[in-house]
Amino acid sequence: MRQWISGLSVLLCMAFISAGCTEAESAAKDSGRPITTKQNEQAINAQADEERLQGAMQAAAKYVKNQYTIDGIYTTKDYDSQLAALKQKLKPLLSNDYYTSAIKDETLALPLHVAIREKDSITPKDITIRSRAISGGEQLIHLSYRFNFHLNKRGESVPLGGKLIMQNENGVWIVASDHNNAKRLLEWHSDTMEP
Repeated sequence: MRQWISGLSVLLCMAFISAGCTEAESAAKDSGRPITTKQNEQAINAQADEERLQGAMQAAAKYVKNQYTIDGIYTTKDYDSQLAALKQKLKPLLSNDYYTSAIKDETLALPLHVAIREKDSITPKDITIRSRAISGGEQLIHLSYRFNFHLNKRGESVPLGGKLIMQNENGVWIVASDHNNAKRLLEWHSDTMEP
């Protein structure tokens, strides 16, 4: 008899719990309230922001690596062909406006100038990208970056950094602007190297 009463009690408890859940869901539907909570929505938005941020950071790292890598050792005779190759490599990573201005003020050519002057190949080492802000209807992300501009043969480095604005264009993150301290490279070794 005890087993029968105990089994009946368990069944009744399960029935009450089940009925309570069904009534709560039904009440939520009837009142027009969505079943998802504010916390769920915030979590979904945070996840979307994180995915956008990761995409922008990966694009930024690719840009820094391509902008500051000079694979070979070149002379002034190689300048035009190497600059054309560098422009071709960087153009898909930059907005049209920034690409145009970077060519005009020779920002894209700066690492090549240094590589030719130093007679060395260059590698950016220890690249660090950090988030600063998401803005512009989630189409712009502000990042900062740091790395070591490394002369490979000499084994010397100078720390550089800057601030990027990454822009989402048709689902692809590109560099809309780069404000950096790379012009200090023009003074690096300038007293010991021929122009």
